[in-house]
Amino acid sequence: MRFVTLPSRWTARTARRAAELALGLGLLAWAAADGTLTGAPPYPRSERLTEMVLDWSTFGRAAPGSDNWPTTWAADGNLYTTWGDGGGFGPDAAWRAYVSIGVARLTGSTVATLWGQNLIGGLEPLVGDCFPRIGGLRDTRRLPRRAVPCREGGLHGKSWSVLALGDRLHLFVVPGAGVEMYDEARLYSSAPGDLAEWTEAPWAFAAEDTPRLLSPMFAQAGRDNAGADHVYAYATRHAPVGYVAGYRPGYVRASGLGLHRGPAGGEVHLLRAAKDADLMRPDTWEFFAGEHGGGAPVWSGQQADSRPVFVDRQGVSWLSSAVFADELGRWLLVTEHGRSFAGKIGVFEAPTPWGPWRTVSYGTLANPERGVPATAFYANFLPNSLGPGGRFTLAFTGVGVNDALNVIEGRFVVAGR
Repeated sequence: MRFVTLPSRWTARTARRAAELALGLGLLAWAAADGTLTGAPPYPRSERLTEMVLDWSTFGRAAPGSDNWPTTWAADGNLYTTWGDGGGFGPDAAWRAYVSIGVARLTGSTVATLWGQNLIGGLEPLVGDCFPRIGGLRDTRRLPRRAVPCREGGLHGKSWSVLALGDRLHLFVVPGAGVEMYDEARLYSSAPGDLAEWTEAPWAFAAEDTPRLLSPMFAQAGRDNAGADHVYAYATRHAPVGYVAGYRPGYVRASGLGLHRGPAGGEVHLLRAAKDADLMRPDTWEFFAGEHGGGAPVWSGQQADSRPVFVDRQGVSWLSSAVFADELGRWLLVTEHGRSFAGKIGVFEAPTPWGPWRTVSYGTLANPERGVPATAFYANFLPNSLGPGGRFTLAFTGVGVNDALNVIEGRFVVAGR
């Protein structure tokens, strides 16, 4: 399914207003879309990536009613992604083939060339009707006026964490669709070259762990993770501060999801595993445990030793995304701040996965004139789109009309170029 590019409703007045207030993410990193300050960012402004410019004329939307959409770049050249609570791609898919979790394939790297196909779940999937339940929670929901083909047979869960490595696909899966997602994160792995067969790890990141970490989010490092020496993943430390209803208050309150912020602020921790290791084994994973005096990282096999690599006093989201931009020589981390479900997205860069971080953009991802209200809660850069000239394609999702796969092209302004 191709993406629908929405018509512009910009006028001369709104164009002037945009120039004055720097509408969009990153044109003025310290201001929201309406020009109000969002608060001080947690790190100094980047001297490497001086601006992040979005081209709203490219904005497109697909798969309405299906959210999430993390992406990974596989050895076969395709992107793979997951969605939640919808039907994926296809006309009226969210009503005709609603699933809790689905897997899809994307080809292309720009809005004009992107093409989506359902693989598992959703309308007319190529591989299977349902993500296998194995030992997980059974999807027993009954939704009025919707076709739910995986009722009683599919998995009731979500995934914002997907990694293609070799001929396998790995997902960290969390249960349910509300605060029960905080209970655990369990790794699933496909059979070699076969997305119809999946294995569930016998262990999970759980609520009783210390520190309590939410679902690890795989960092993307080029095609088949070729740009990194390890597999890296970022995880938010559990410290919920409630939520602020920014859109459809009843919906947001029903989920109970929101920002996390401890006494020092919201914390993001870092994990790693050897690229040739069995990711399904718990002893494969190590935790960032601080730095030596010279700045070299310390790694520990004990979760109790984990230390944050990123802290924001305005809080962080329960989910983040990260990607390595080889052309720029920088890792990019994306997370919420200040208020959840309100489009408040920050973008940060660092030369290593553990920092030191600098702020690229810290504002509100929204453009009402293009039909994009401030309701986004998750964004990620398509890993195959980061190319020469600082160009990229950004994917994001939210609530309301943003409950979809939204995509927009843009570029980083690189110092000295």
